[in-house]
Amino acid sequence: MAVSTVNTSREKTKRVVLSAQVLRGGLLAILMLVVGCGPQTGEALWQDYLTRLARLTGEPIPAADTATRAQYPRQRELTQPVTQQRTGLLRYLALTDCDLIHLVSERNSSLGRVQAGSLRLQHELQFIAGAEHCLSGEVLEDNPDMAQWLSEIVAEKRRDLPARGWNISFAGPEVARFFRQRPVPATPPLAPHWQTNQSAMATLTQQIVLLDMSQPDKSSPAELNPMVERALEALDKNSDGGVLLDAMALAQRDLQRAATMLEQVNTERLCPHGRASERARNLHSMFYSVYADRVQPWLADLSRSAIPLADSTQALRQAQQGIVSPAMDDWLARQFGDNGLLANYQQALNHHSRAWQRVLGACGLMPAGRR
Repeated sequence: MAVSTVNTSREKTKRVVLSAQVLRGGLLAILMLVVGCGPQTGEALWQDYLTRLARLTGEPIPAADTATRAQYPRQRELTQPVTQQRTGLLRYLALTDCDLIHLVSERNSSLGRVQAGSLRLQHELQFIAGAEHCLSGEVLEDNPDMAQWLSEIVAEKRRDLPARGWNISFAGPEVARFFRQRPVPATPPLAPHWQTNQSAMATLTQQIVLLDMSQPDKSSPAELNPMVERALEALDKNSDGGVLLDAMALAQRDLQRAATMLEQVNTERLCPHGRASERARNLHSMFYSVYADRVQPWLADLSRSAIPLADSTQALRQAQQGIVSPAMDDWLARQFGDNGLLANYQQALNHHSRAWQRVLGACGLMPAGRR
């Protein structure tokens, strides 16, 4: 009876140990799956690629400068001045006849002084619409001085609309946060994800165009489209613009480093008489398993998102071409100009491709389409 009890106890112990091992194995498998299939940061992806390339080519990894790009301009460099209007008590009270006194009171309240730029712009549009309605009626027929003053106020507010539109777009905190830099470039947002950002930028551009008062007979909108607030909120929620710019800076730097290693390869030693050596075949295999299967999709996502970023940002600037902003124009040129980040990234892509073609071509291993 004692022996039976001991055996039973041992069997239970074995089952517990086995269950624990299975559990640990399952957890480890899940962890490896998560790590292997999860998003990989740009830094880790490129470091792995360069390390493998150095091992197979026998060339040292070139020293790297910090992958940086131009910081987004500070708000004080971008903010456009607007007219600060003041009125006396009598004129303030006279606004009651035009049903405008509540708007002025709200704007001058403690909350009104700290409200977001989009809400201040909404207030200006409502005041202009209300004042123009009042001036077109008979309310001020017996008060020509008040009518003249109100007309001048409306004219000033209309002239300020483009500047106020600029102050909620490029000079606003939402767009600045959208383009903020990150300490480590993350995986670029997928192209479908970028569509949300592109839509937000397009909405902002469309509504900003309505604030251009360069044509004397053009009427201003009666209020700010609610879609503007939603677009600003969408941009404020993420820093996708900054992630893409940082990823381009990182890719440009490390594409050049990889190209430098490949250009230093002595192809005659790697492939004597044009015949692929074992080392060359290993390099060819790494081209597919690492570059084509992992790095290239990362670059494809980056390129598919970078072009809409450039187009939508430049369209927003074009919609406000009447605004003079050297700081903004310098930053845009350094990102999207002829010698900007995007152009240099695309040049680095081409340089890197030519470097691979040189090595693989000399060994008779140029890819003719994957089988």
